Amino acid sequence: MKHLSSLATALERRLWTTHRLLLSLAMAVPIVLMWWSLWQPTPTRYPVSEFLINYADGFVRRGLGGQISLALHSFFGGPATIWAILLLSLAGASLCALILKIYSHTRPTQAMTPLILTPWGLLFITYDPDILIRKEVFGLIALALILLGALTLHPKRARALFLTACAALPLCALLHEANALLGGSFLCAAILFFRAHPQLKRITLLGSGLCALATLLATLAALRHPTADPAVICAAIPDPICTWPFPFMAGGAGSGFAYVQSYFTPAAWLNLAVVAAACSLPFFGLRPRNMRRAPLLGAAALIALPILPLFLIGIDYGRWIAMIALPASLIALTAIAQGTLSYTRILPPWAVLLYCGSWSFNHIAAALQWHALTLWIALALVCALQHLWPPRKTPM
Repeated sequence: MKHLSSLATALERRLWTTHRLLLSLAMAVPIVLMWWSLWQPTPTRYPVSEFLINYADGFVRRGLGGQISLALHSFFGGPATIWAILLLSLAGASLCALILKIYSHTRPTQAMTPLILTPWGLLFITYDPDILIRKEVFGLIALALILLGALTLHPKRARALFLTACAALPLCALLHEANALLGGSFLCAAILFFRAHPQLKRITLLGSGLCALATLLATLAALRHPTADPAVICAAIPDPICTWPFPFMAGGAGSGFAYVQSYFTPAAWLNLAVVAAACSLPFFGLRPRNMRRAPLLGAAALIALPILPLFLIGIDYGRWIAMIALPASLIALTAIAQGTLSYTRILPPWAVLLYCGSWSFNHIAAALQWHALTLWIALALVCALQHLWPPRKTPM
């Protein structure tokens, strides 16, 4: 028993010391899968097809990504599909880099392993190969920019990051209207930004207000134009195998609600409750410092409540859970760096290994899966590479 405990402790330590490499390797997987699918004689992968929705038949929701891809296609040449994949790849790599930068600023401890190498974080995109990189990644990038601004010590750099994020969120709502529901997370991030840079009060208030107004207007405009002719969109790309998701653009919240009601059984709702409880587990390690729990609960409500309506109109429950949990973890880590929160170990090493490396869930109905077992293959690969090419020791 003692040997097993020692092995679990050593494995957990190894997971922690290599977490940056593991996350970087994980983000490479969906990028490689997208490029690989480009050369296969099958319809374009769904996230790429959705990104190619465009304004060929007039303004339509979610059409900005396709319009940018078409503009790049017209200016530089090359298929619009390749430009869409390139933009999604850059978005995924950027999000990974920004989150790793947040981790380096906050100096998280080994106790936070379940909060960082969790199946609902960056690894969620890897564990569900059908999701790849979706448009909400752009909203998460904007959120990460504000949090990095809250962590930097340079006011000019912080101001640039904050204003860039404020300008980006309305555009993210035109990529996918669900990005507007990250507004609660943005508000929490703006509060942390103000705590770090009280001298930028005017910029914070003005930028937040204009961002909220522009995002609201962009979202309302998108929701007022939900339909377009799929044949015209396909002709504009052009994609020889152009099918979904364009025919489904005509569906609204009402049809989505009816589909959710018809899809779920009591057993499915129970499954969702179990997955949601599992995803919330690492957050029980958070502890407020020098304040009551009420602000912490208020922040949790700000992050989660705007996302909850998505559970009523779409069955991508795994995506909605990740849109709550990942921003919450990044905001919590930033608050820890500012001294507002602390983190206490809540799981022994063997339980951390089970939590991070045994279970996962997909985006459709959050069905449980076992793709997290590949974490151990990735860890073995990283350890082998480190053994073959050990890091150079810097001279004293």
